[in-house]
Amino acid sequence: MSFAPLFALSPRPHRTLLPSTSSRKQHIRFTYDLLHVCLQRGDLVRARRAWSILVKCSEIDWRTLWAVGLALIPGRDETEGRRATREHVNYLKRVRLQIPHLQETLLKETILVLIDLGEYQEALDELDLYIVTMPFDQNPVLHLYAGMLWLFTAQPRVGTLSDSTPEELAESGSLNTSNWNASRVAASKRHFRRAIALDPGNEFARGWLDWLGYDIAESHPVASGLGAMDDEDEEEGESKEEQDLKIEKEEDDLIALPIKMDIDPSDDDDEDMERPNKRLRGYAK
Repeated sequence: MSFAPLFALSPRPHRTLLPSTSSRKQHIRFTYDLLHVCLQRGDLVRARRAWSILVKCSEIDWRTLWAVGLALIPGRDETEGRRATREHVNYLKRVRLQIPHLQETLLKETILVLIDLGEYQEALDELDLYIVTMPFDQNPVLHLYAGMLWLFTAQPRVGTLSDSTPEELAESGSLNTSNWNASRVAASKRHFRRAIALDPGNEFARGWLDWLGYDIAESHPVASGLGAMDDEDEEEGESKEEQDLKIEKEEDDLIALPIKMDIDPSDDDDEDMERPNKRLRGYAK
């Protein structure tokens, strides 16, 4: 019986999953196709059974199927409003430790799951823990998430999202943050400016800055790349010039001594008389 797989499945390195090779590999491909068909039909019970079989097969690298495993965790069904659970957070943290080359993608998923749970401060703490290190600090999406989380947590605990009505926002073009946490609003602006510096076409971050209302000093994004290096070179050049001027000024303050000086030989004789006579032991004159 000829069999044509419906979904692509990558095996482990130096392995093959061609159905024509053996009956075991043919059953693996059948099970993988069954997994995706059950996912499309919403039959999560059978999908989980197929998943539990596949992750035990040595021919399959489960790390390439982490997204499927995330979708199969209980709690993402219609009866619970498709809300995430703490199991999703723990699963993503465990997977992040085992897939180093997908750290940024998995961190984004973790932040979105925490937001779905309503744990905004925990999401912000998780993001701030990594965004100061490479390669996370070069990701504009993470800076955008950080800016929105800082802005959301800057609001008063009691009250609505904003004191400004949609009509007032349309007229003034700015968000009323007078009674918000000023330091958190400032942190939000910094992350939005950083996102724009990394991705100049990020209109979403630019729109948030327009709503928040930023002054002329803040309107210029944080310099990065060659621009920042040029500024540092100029500062170093100025400091070197100041040092040269200081050295020249010190040289001018020095008193010039005459080249020819009269030396009295009697001074040396007086010094020899005053100097104590030290001879080696056993020396006789």
